[in-house]
Amino acid sequence: MTHRSVPFWKTLVPIICSGLLLALLYSKVDLEQLRQALGRVSWPVFVVALGVGGLLSILSGWRYSFFANVIGVQPSPGYGSSLKSYFIAASFNLLLPSKLGDLGKGALCARIDRCRYPIDLHLFTLYEKVSDLFALLLLGVLLALCSAGAQGAIPALAPGGSFAWFQGVLLLSTALLVPVIIPHRRGGFLAASLKPLPRKLREAALFATHFSWAQFLAFQAVSLALWALHLVQMALFAQCLGMSLWSPSGLLALIASVVVGLLPISFAGIGPRDGALAVLLKPLYGAVQPLLLGVLLTSRYVLPALVGLPLLRELAAPAPDDPPLSPPGA
Repeated sequence: MTHRSVPFWKTLVPIICSGLLLALLYSKVDLEQLRQALGRVSWPVFVVALGVGGLLSILSGWRYSFFANVIGVQPSPGYGSSLKSYFIAASFNLLLPSKLGDLGKGALCARIDRCRYPIDLHLFTLYEKVSDLFALLLLGVLLALCSAGAQGAIPALAPGGSFAWFQGVLLLSTALLVPVIIPHRRGGFLAASLKPLPRKLREAALFATHFSWAQFLAFQAVSLALWALHLVQMALFAQCLGMSLWSPSGLLALIASVVVGLLPISFAGIGPRDGALAVLLKPLYGAVQPLLLGVLLTSRYVLPALVGLPLLRELAAPAPDDPPLSPPGA
């Protein structure tokens, strides 16, 4: 098996960008206000939010193994391997931009199980990643429609605000992903129309041919439910800091921070995500609480990565030259 290491500068540059952005943001923070904000943290709500994060990990591992099997990827990894690959990928996501470590879950499962899975598992992994993005964007579109004209909306998201453009980006991006993820016939008109897309999107669209409409709707419903649960966790983190972001506009602000954090210019989204929260929430909650929320949202990526670090030893043993086509115990 050939491994390509990430060039050092591709890791160093995002870390520098994150450090500079954080230094700029925190240089304007009053330390006494920071101390007071920390003293007002609701620890029971914080613990509940952490529990939601644990539930998300469990459900994400289940979705990967369950739907890979249902859709016909044979052999497919079991739940244990899928959950381990979720945590290990989270560790890699700290070094790779835009959570690209998730794209390697199929290869991680093969390494964990010491077997060779079909290429369809790699395509399913790509499809799952694109579907996750679609679910996030679709929720954003729905929340934008619900928050239009509502009282108490986040000023930056209102018409003329500094983030007013975001709703247009949500709508356009969601529409562009629809033909990638919907079931279609291989070799048909839709498949031919997707050829100009980037290779990863074409590969994800190729796997969409495996879905029946019933399987497609079930998979998208689960993905939407998982992202709704992500928003619940983020809103709980905000609540433990004394911020109420349960309104459609508040939840849309959280989605905006997630999307900005996916830009491949920083280390694990640190810096851009915090800056987006500062711009969106400072008019309502001041400078300190949005930055503390940025720290808690970063923990959503760091904590699973810490769980994944001890599991890296499962990748240490060399893979066999001619591994079996089925996982152990199949």
